Amino acid sequence: MPTAQECYGHDAMPPPGTNLGDQEQRKGWWHSIDRDCSLEEVLAMIPEYADALEAAIEAVPEEVLPLTYTFGNNAHIAQIRPARNGEPSWSLGSILASYADEHYDAHTADLRDAWARGLCNTAD
Repeated sequence: MPTAQECYGHDAMPPPGTNLGDQEQRKGWWHSIDRDCSLEEVLAMIPEYADALEAAIEAVPEEVLPLTYTFGNNAHIAQIRPARNGEPSWSLGSILASYADEHYDAHTADLRDAWARGLCNTAD
């Protein structure tokens, strides 16, 4: 059985009843873990997470990359599903490329902005 470290990148397990498929619950759980980290500590984690994302994308079989998908209710990548005829859709390859290319850059900019505006806690 995989460890919490292998599944989540740290030793904390989600609280019972946490739905990791729900973006708000997942982000709330991550925030509860990382809220006492300094900006420098959070930024230092980015390469590790980016490497894990890259490895996961590389594990996707090449033959499924052209298949078309659409987003679930919250327009989050965790909620994609095969597109039905006539729905807005994108190839899985383009969705993954967009996510990988933009995700960490966007969140890093958000973190720096929140830090500059005094919205982030500082670790002691």
